[in-house]
Amino acid sequence: MGESVEKVHRSAEEMEHIITPEIERRLSDLLSNPKKDPHGAPIPGRHDESILG
Repeated sequence: MGESVEKVHRSAEEMEHIITPEIERRLSDLLSNPKKDPHGAPIPGRHDESILG
């Protein structure tokens, strides 16, 4: 994206509080449903509906 890691991290933290479940699903599809974040931590998947609502 051409942005610093710090800026992307701050933006992601802001987005996680305002993103709708539908947009989250579409973004996950666009990114080919990643299983880990850039730091290697697991990303909750669609199997965990409590995360997606």
